[in-house]
Amino acid sequence: VPVPSSIGINDNVLAGLIDEYIKLSTERNNLLANKQASSPVYKNLGVKISNQKNTLGQNIDYLIHANTIQLGSLEERLKEKNAQISALPVTEKEMVGIERKYKLNDNSYNYLLQKKAEAEVARASNIPGTDILEPACLLQPNPVFPNKAVNYAIAIVLGLLFPFVRFGVGNFFDHSVSDEQVMHQLTERPFLGRIYHKKARVPDTVLLDDPKSVLSESIRTVRTNLDHYLDGKTNQLVLVTSSVSGEGKTFVALNLAMALALMERTTVLVSFDIRKPGLYKTLNLDCQLGVSSVLSARASIDEVLEHTALPHLDFIGAGPVLQNPAELVGSRNTALFLAELRRRYDYVIIDTPPIGLVTDGYLLMKYTDLNIFVVREKVTPRSQAMSVLREIESKEINRFFWLMNDVEGDNSAHSIKNEYFAQD
Repeated sequence: VPVPSSIGINDNVLAGLIDEYIKLSTERNNLLANKQASSPVYKNLGVKISNQKNTLGQNIDYLIHANTIQLGSLEERLKEKNAQISALPVTEKEMVGIERKYKLNDNSYNYLLQKKAEAEVARASNIPGTDILEPACLLQPNPVFPNKAVNYAIAIVLGLLFPFVRFGVGNFFDHSVSDEQVMHQLTERPFLGRIYHKKARVPDTVLLDDPKSVLSESIRTVRTNLDHYLDGKTNQLVLVTSSVSGEGKTFVALNLAMALALMERTTVLVSFDIRKPGLYKTLNLDCQLGVSSVLSARASIDEVLEHTALPHLDFIGAGPVLQNPAELVGSRNTALFLAELRRRYDYVIIDTPPIGLVTDGYLLMKYTDLNIFVVREKVTPRSQAMSVLREIESKEINRFFWLMNDVEGDNSAHSIKNEYFAQD
């Protein structure tokens, strides 16, 4: 219960009643805290508190009644005064109003004068703790610091030095394939196309999730070039590989197969990376059996074949990891397996391990109609790419094309914003 004086009520009787009520409530709460609710004293306190509440209520009702009577009396007096003012002439009433405003303004002015005088006295009493021996003066027109000439010289040197260090020294120590011109210098093999950079938030199935992007359009361009080099023929085997891991060969194989399926060409994507299977996770499939199962004669093609959500596109996973992957790929069952897939489908897209690390890809190239070597911009080691290209030349492998992946599109024609790439 709040104290009456805290809310502007100054009544000694009411304050005493409330103090007594608070005292009794505190005693009862102490008994409750000490678990003495069954004590006779506790019950007696309850009766006293109830009586005190009734007394408080009666006192408050009395105060309300008394204040109502007093308020009515004040309203009557106010009406009498207003009636007296209304009886005055208009000019006299205006004069009274002017006098009231004059007195109000005069009081305010006197109050401000008093505060001004107090402020001046306070300022005069503040004595400075220092003495000025000699006034300040400008001895030279130019500032001592900073030296503009030196700063400009440093800025010019750094402006010329930083680009040289960034690009010159950076390119000297960069041993990766930085752009397409490097690959054109390394090999005369045909260029299949380029696939632009994929943002981290974009899923691998970009043709389905972001079909109007520049990345999707670059995949369609690669599909067109592939169809051109295959002379529009069907029942073709296309192998996708790279020099090392992490260059995007699986991404290229997946989206190339989807691009062909979108043209209503029966396509099967075969994961021959039986050392490190994982492509089935991207397609949300649970492949217990796969290529290794067929090559080891543990399952048939129909048992390992999975239908994807995209019409005209099937998938065969890598299958269980076995101890002899190279021997399985080089066995006679591989030829029979690929021949049957060639007979069933318009296109067979084969995802292989990196040929710069293992020989599985070379073993499969004797069955394929076209081989795609994926090079990732600023990632593929130049020495590794040269080693693969020398190996290809020494083995006299034909129909070998290279593709540049993860190309930054800022300086390309695709980066121009126009109606062809406008989103709906």
